[in-house]
Amino acid sequence: MGRLIPIVLFWLFSGIALADDDERAKQLYKNGIMLIEEGHYEEAIEAFQAAYDISKRELLLFNIASAQEQAGHLEEARKSFTRYRVYAPVEEHEGIKIRIAAIDVKIEEAKKEETANAEKKAQEEKAAQEAALIEAQREAEVKDAAAVAAPNQDATATIKQPPSKGKTAAIWSASAVSLGAAVFGTLKSRQILSELTDPQNCRLDNVSGDYLCIGAERVGMDEQYQTYALMADIGWGLTIVSAGTGAVMQFSHGASGTKTLFQWQGRF
Repeated sequence: MGRLIPIVLFWLFSGIALADDDERAKQLYKNGIMLIEEGHYEEAIEAFQAAYDISKRELLLFNIASAQEQAGHLEEARKSFTRYRVYAPVEEHEGIKIRIAAIDVKIEEAKKEETANAEKKAQEEKAAQEAALIEAQREAEVKDAAAVAAPNQDATATIKQPPSKGKTAAIWSASAVSLGAAVFGTLKSRQILSELTDPQNCRLDNVSGDYLCIGAERVGMDEQYQTYALMADIGWGLTIVSAGTGAVMQFSHGASGTKTLFQWQGRF
């Protein structure tokens, strides 16, 4: 009698534990059904799987497979339905075969769609790369054309627009006029100075160092001498400036034109 007590207690507590597990599995099953109705398929799969792990009731494999199918996990759903066929009643086998066949069709369609999407994406990427390459080539051609056209335009402008002869001629004319005025002023001032220093008309003042001429014409001759001397100084100055300017312009225009023409010829 004493030996039977532990055995009875073991079966009693085992029964209580099994009852608790069964109740927990039922609660998880109900949660799974509610989640399916709400459209939360991933959570429903988790609830059904937990209920199966506790109770090992094969019917839950059907619920897991159905939730996987609705969640779009077709490969997993196929495996779960195939596994359920092992335990399903014979009268359910045909229906399960139909479900598996329908899943196979969906899997094939999904593969075709995936392949088509991959091909479409590859074509779009290829088209985008070709368009980018064409655009890059076009931009390079535009830059090359601009680089070639710029020196040609500069050379053409230089050749078609040679140094202005009018400006150079005007400068040389001004230089000639200045030279004439300088020569005239110099000669005239020397002539007056000669008359002022003629011993017959003037004498040298030892105190001031100036020539003292007799007569009222002395004042007028001094003014004339100063005027012509100033004319000579200005004339010589303008002659030097205008001649130098004309020479610089002539040289610079000639050198620039030669260099530009050389560069233009070198292009071709």
